[in-house]
Amino acid sequence: SPTTTAPPSTRRDRRWRSAAEALATSSTTVRRWRQEGAVRHHIIDPATGVPADGPWRTVSVAAASCTDANIATTAALVRGSDALPWLTELGLPARLVDQQGGVRVVGDWPVRAVRAGMPVACAPEAETVAA
Repeated sequence: SPTTTAPPSTRRDRRWRSAAEALATSSTTVRRWRQEGAVRHHIIDPATGVPADGPWRTVSVAAASCTDANIATTAALVRGSDALPWLTELGLPARLVDQQGGVRVVGDWPVRAVRAGMPVACAPEAETVAA
């Protein structure tokens, strides 16, 4: 019998919305330096070619894979204030910490898997989430 394959956009949507099996954190508080009197960091905004200058200092995301989680955390830092609706639209549970230390969460954060201690920490700066 013939095999039916979903269109790529449907497969992608399903992947993003699948159960969280991985956790990644990206932050602008690590890998920082001073250059010409300004503090710089390693998250570069491709639109400007300079370090992202948004409201978030740390973003953690739970996703189906380490790759998806890491992509989402870095993109959220670059997206700045647009990160909350973007992560919500993708259905990705997330925790965002602003420059003043305020915390915002998206979706079912912490996800059940995080509470159970199941996700794999993906990024070198991944944070530990208490149960």
